[in-house]
Amino acid sequence: MQAKSKQIRDLLGMYPMDPDWSIPSMVDKNPLIWMLEVNGLIIDVRQAPREFQEAAFRKGLIPYIPDA
Repeated sequence: MQAKSKQIRDLLGMYPMDPDWSIPSMVDKNPLIWMLEVNGLIIDVRQAPREFQEAAFRKGLIPYIPDA
C-alpha cells in the first residue's frame, strides 16, 4: 500500500505541505503558501510590510492579504 501511495504522489508531483493540495481551512497553517523570494532571500510575507503583501496579492502569489 505504501509503495502504491508513493507512485501516486510521484505521478501527481505532490510533496509534503504542497500548497496546491492544501484545503482552505489549512491555508493559515501552511508556511509554504506564505514564503516568497525577495532579492534572493526567502521571507514569510506575513511578516513583510503591507506594501509587499499588497503587491504579492495583486500578482496572485498569496491567497489574501493577512491581517496585521
